[in-house]
Amino acid sequence: MDVADVKIIFKNPWSLEIFTRIVSSLQVDPKIVYQWIYQHILGNCVQKDKDFQHVVMYNFGHQRLVDLINLDKMGRVTLANCKQVMQLIVDGDTRMPSEIAET
Repeated sequence: MDVADVKIIFKNPWSLEIFTRIVSSLQVDPKIVYQWIYQHILGNCVQKDKDFQHVVMYNFGHQRLVDLINLDKMGRVTLANCKQVMQLIVDGDTRMPSEIAET
């Protein structure tokens, strides 16, 4: 991760805890977690004019974020399909990402 990436994480102090919890629980490269939270989800929230903090904390929360990143990490679905799952959750789908991916 470069300095610009770290600045984005610290710009949203509430998300620093979520970021570090997910990195430690998944034991993955922090860049992967960064990409999902700060590029894919934040980018989708900006596009749809949704509150990033609300979406991350309430639409996803720790469990859905871990499940989504695991779908990608384990190669169970393509990145494009993972992004579609993410978009459904941003829009309010309350199912777990793995459950959405199975349908």
